[in-house]
Amino acid sequence: MQYLLNVADSQKSHLIVLSLTESMVNKSAIDVVFDVLGADAETLVKEEILLAGQVGDFKALQKLVFDRDAQGLFIRDGIEFNANGNDLNPDAKMSKSFVVAQKEGMDYKRCELTVSGMLANQTGDRDVSSQSSQHGQMEDLARLVFLHQLAIGSLVDVTKENLDLTDIIKWAEDENLIEIDVDKAVYKLTAKGIRMHDSYIEEAQSLIERFDIFSDVDIDAKNEIHFDTALGADLRVPIYEMEGIDPYRARFLLGLNDGEWDSLDNWTSQIINEKWYREIFDSIDKSPSLEDIGENIIKNILEQGKAAIRKSRSFD
Repeated sequence: MQYLLNVADSQKSHLIVLSLTESMVNKSAIDVVFDVLGADAETLVKEEILLAGQVGDFKALQKLVFDRDAQGLFIRDGIEFNANGNDLNPDAKMSKSFVVAQKEGMDYKRCELTVSGMLANQTGDRDVSSQSSQHGQMEDLARLVFLHQLAIGSLVDVTKENLDLTDIIKWAEDENLIEIDVDKAVYKLTAKGIRMHDSYIEEAQSLIERFDIFSDVDIDAKNEIHFDTALGADLRVPIYEMEGIDPYRARFLLGLNDGEWDSLDNWTSQIINEKWYREIFDSIDKSPSLEDIGENIIKNILEQGKAAIRKSRSFD
């Protein structure tokens, strides 16, 4: 059985997928945190636990979680771990936090581990151009689209000069995410590239499972909250903000998952066009914010939404 541990900060600014063995997950959760998240990134890559393309995110998560003193690594004050929506029990076996999932007809086990705390919950503004220049968000999203296009069968001819994709192709080759299909003379994803793309789709599907209910929220005259009435407002953005999730990244992942740009003819030029991203994120910029609606109101909506989800799952 394959065990995939998806680890992210509460904003989903950094996401990694770790492929663990059964012997690893049979350790206590706190041992797995130190043995895996506290390990040397390059060693994990060699052991095929971590994708080479995710080393940067892995090291960023390490800095959020750990500090070091004379005795070695220790977890920073205020850092908390949440596994599949529940507080992580540090003394229980890590395997207890995994749930069965299925991909391409094959069963595997998955755990969504979220790191939260004072450092992990730092938030930025909602200006995508600022985020793009400061954090390379546009570059990261362009890389994501490139992997997705190859995953759905788009052809990128290796015999032609792909000026729009030069930097992205070099990055993907350096990270061993793509290779050449000799018979067709096009690029294709390697096994590592497929795993990275799958992690993004799984992240999007997790967002749908957790937050789709908040896309239709109706508050009546008695201040009672109703979901899925076709009469309400989309409050996912302030809910994302309450939960420390980057709404821009969430919007983009959902678009990829839904195939929104699968048939985009000029995708190679669009993914490096800032105007394209501005159009995509226009709905986020226009959405009411957590501050606009009020933290107490959104907190109440969030709690009732989660209760509704739990109730619906209890009948499955």
